[in-house]
Amino acid sequence: MAVMALLVFISCKRVQDKPLETSTTSTSVPKKALRTPPDIQIPEPISVGHARASLLIMEILPLEPSAGPCGKVPCRALAKVTQVHGFGSSFTSALAVGQLVEIFFPMTMADSTRTTALSPGDGIVAELQNPLLGSAVFVVSKFSRP
Repeated sequence: MAVMALLVFISCKRVQDKPLETSTTSTSVPKKALRTPPDIQIPEPISVGHARASLLIMEILPLEPSAGPCGKVPCRALAKVTQVHGFGSSFTSALAVGQLVEIFFPMTMADSTRTTALSPGDGIVAELQNPLLGSAVFVVSKFSRP
C-alpha cells in the first residue's frame, strides 16, 4: 500500500511539472496580419422605393409660380445620370447611365451645407424617389456634392 501511494504521488508530481502546450505556438499566419482589420467599405443602405445615383445638372428649369420656397429658388432641373450606385427594394423605374431625367427638389436646389444653389455643370450624388403614377419626375429626398 505504501508503494502504491508513492507511485501515485510521483506520477501526480510529473503531470504538474509538465508545461501546458497551447495550439497558438504553431501557427502559420503572422501575428501582425491578425491584428489589422480588413479595410471594408460598407455603403449606406438605400431606402425602400429609392435609388442612389450620381447626376450631372444639365439645365435649371424655370421657377414655379407659387408662394412656397420654389417661387424664390428653382426646385426643378434636368439632369444626366452619370452613375447608378444601387436601388432600394420596390424601386420600379428604369434608371440608366446617360439617361436624362427631370428631378424635383422639395426644399429648393440650395444645398444645406453651402450657401449657393446648384447650377448647370454641377455634379451631385442623390437619393431619387420613385416617380408617382403618371409622372416622370424623380423626387430628390437628399443629395450631396462629391
